[in-house]
Amino acid sequence: MNLVLCCILKCYAVSMLICILFSYVLCLAELEYFKMEYANARLECNAADERANILASEVIGLEKKSLRLRSNELKLERQLENSQAEISKNHLYHWCIHQLVLIVRYYMIAMKHLQCIALEDTLLLAWETSSKPACRPTSKLNQISSNILFILFICNLI
Repeated sequence: MNLVLCCILKCYAVSMLICILFSYVLCLAELEYFKMEYANARLECNAADERANILASEVIGLEKKSLRLRSNELKLERQLENSQAEISKNHLYHWCIHQLVLIVRYYMIAMKHLQCIALEDTLLLAWETSSKPACRPTSKLNQISSNILFILFICNLI
């Protein structure tokens, strides 16, 4: 019986060793699984860090572009203000030119009137010399020329 008991104990010990070995193998497998999970998580974390760095560099690039666009916008606003001032100045300049053209036209008309009056005056003088000295009218040329000279004086003040 001793022998049977020894055999049973040996079988029991072997089965226990097998259970312990099997349990050890399972622990090693679980450990390997956790190592793989850890490595995968680490890889995902590194990939997320890489994506975050790429996104951060894109954000920085977009911020630089935004600042450059804002700077261009401010430059264009200043150019627009300068252009509007130039247009206003040109409008005033064209108005002054228009007024000068009108003054020159009036001057030319006045000169034509003066020429006509001078001709009329010479005709009147010719008529007066042939007629009696008592009915001699005052010279229209002197009256109108003084009026035109006054108008030209006023135009020069404008």
